[in-house]
Amino acid sequence: MTNIFIASSSELKLERMELVDLMMDLNQNSAFKLRDIKFTPVLWEYMDSSMRSQRKEDEYLMELCNVIFVLYSSGRFWANIR
Repeated sequence: MTNIFIASSSELKLERMELVDLMMDLNQNSAFKLRDIKFTPVLWEYMDSSMRSQRKEDEYLMELCNVIFVLYSSGRFWANIR
């Protein structure tokens, strides 16, 4: 299972949800199923937002997720893959 954290401003919520839909479609793809590959979206709205000693990005990447997508208003994204 690959946990993918998706972050963006609230104005890009639609694009974030489209990424979630894409992951769900990929999970139904037989090539991914045969290789036991499953993408699990992790959305910032459902994450703990309390302050801690480490940066939130580090917490999400190191403890929770294998990949982080950050959407920007230009429509481009940055990906950090562990």
